[in-house]
Amino acid sequence: MLMATPKAKPEEKKEVELTLLRQLPPPPPPPPAGGPRPVVQQQRKPTPRKEVVLRKPEKIEPIKEEPKKPEPEPEPEPEPEPEPTPAAENPAGVAGGVEGGVAGGVVGGTVGGTVGGQLGGTLGGTGEVVKPKNVPPFVIQRDVVRQTPPRLSEVFKQSHRGQGTLTGLYRICVSTEGNVYEVTAVKSVPGADSDIISGIRDGWQYKPQKVPVCFLYNIPITIQ
Repeated sequence: MLMATPKAKPEEKKEVELTLLRQLPPPPPPPPAGGPRPVVQQQRKPTPRKEVVLRKPEKIEPIKEEPKKPEPEPEPEPEPEPEPTPAAENPAGVAGGVEGGVAGGVVGGTVGGTVGGQLGGTLGGTGEVVKPKNVPPFVIQRDVVRQTPPRLSEVFKQSHRGQGTLTGLYRICVSTEGNVYEVTAVKSVPGADSDIISGIRDGWQYKPQKVPVCFLYNIPITIQ
């Protein structure tokens, strides 16, 4: 029995497009254990620039300098005080003088005054001579502070005993401090003038006067 043989189909030609890919190289082998690690350089990020803004000051004030304090002046060294020269003592003294007076002074002057000053002057005065003012006795009599009667010597009393009353006239000058600085006999009493003059200077005191004054004064002396 004959069998029919099938006819082969004609082959169709197909166009095939081939895309060839390049094979990448294999990755590097891993580093051995314990070996140095590869240094990976990191890229630094760029630092942003800061803009500097200069501000102009509103007002420029000058710098004030403090004034220099003046240096204190050195204090001058105190000069040594001169030692007072002791005045020469005069045991005999002067008739009519007072205790505490100085050599070269004037009888009737003021203790503490200046040698060569004016009788009746004032301590610390200007040196100008003030002329005394003449007044009646009753005017100065109102300013009497003390008026001790003069003490006469026994010799004068014995020689004039029983002769009645003797009268002497004296010009008495009083300083501005009230001290008697001058006594002058206008009508003297022989043998008693020195006692009367010294007694008036030491025993009579008046109130302070505005200017030196002088007056005449009668002194009656009666020896019984």
